Amino acid sequence: MDWLDFPEIGFAGLLQRQVNGRTANFRDDPVLVEHLIDLVSRLHKDAEIRSHLNTFESEKTCLDHFVETYIDRFNADMEEVVAAQPSFVSASLLKWMRNETERLLATADSAPAFHNPAGDPVHGDLHEGNVLVTPNDWFVVDWDDLALGDPAVEFAVLLWPMVYQGRKWSEFSIPDVDDSFRERIEVCLRAQLLDEVIDPLADYVAADAVPSKQLEVQVVKRKRHEEALERYRSLWRT
Repeated sequence: MDWLDFPEIGFAGLLQRQVNGRTANFRDDPVLVEHLIDLVSRLHKDAEIRSHLNTFESEKTCLDHFVETYIDRFNADMEEVVAAQPSFVSASLLKWMRNETERLLATADSAPAFHNPAGDPVHGDLHEGNVLVTPNDWFVVDWDDLALGDPAVEFAVLLWPMVYQGRKWSEFSIPDVDDSFRERIEVCLRAQLLDEVIDPLADYVAADAVPSKQLEVQVVKRKRHEEALERYRSLWRT
């Protein structure tokens, strides 16, 4: 609808009309997932959008995008956890999470595929919470992170709810998949699972911001963390 710019607070962005919709559930709506795959596939190839985003960031590599998406967030989340460490989070677990973050970064850095340029337009945060569904339509919101990046990260985020439930990313009709993409998305999906280990802990310690819901949220987040931790250690033998 408009562009808003507030230089006093350093905020600028799009003003969009309100959508009275519900948050998407990808696992229960395979047709929507197909539409989203088509949407982002076209976005990744959009030359006009690429030209608008083609600034100094065009020199960014897929590794840079991977670090921004996962490694930086893991480190920030762990700082929050350390500052208000839950009783069930041991010093050895914190050390393990830090070591696993470093190991994941080393894995990506050692893969030639991650040193390719990250030159495709990506939404940057295409999870279920950023897709709203109405009775007759659907909408992708939160385009603040639109930038040049790596489609493998985009698809890892998009397909994660289904992959977490046991499906293979290769079951989905992603166009133009090559060996480089395959190598990167496998590492990105490992990062998605590590995110399921670390992020719920950050949410756990932040739950005290709403005292009336604190216990309820903490029960859910602890269960999610413990389930993901068991799965991660089983898959990667760490």
